[in-house]
Amino acid sequence: MTPREAFRLMGCSDLDISKIQNYPLVWDGKDFVAPDGMQPGDIKKKMISESQQYKMAGNSIVVDVLMGIFTQMFREDKDCLF
Repeated sequence: MTPREAFRLMGCSDLDISKIQNYPLVWDGKDFVAPDGMQPGDIKKKMISESQQYKMAGNSIVVDVLMGIFTQMFREDKDCLF
């Protein structure tokens, strides 16, 4: 499983995953660009490693599951599961 697949399982969008994987590059609406004054060597040093990406995905919660839990908690008819 790749870090991208792990993030997808957690419900992240592909654009958000690309932002994480291309850090410290900045999304300008069309493409990822280097911030002003940042050298190519600095970009490579600051990139998030794959192992750290796996940790980030593993320490998150699936938003759709959390929404389902809260929906069930605040239902008026507590006996019905859906």
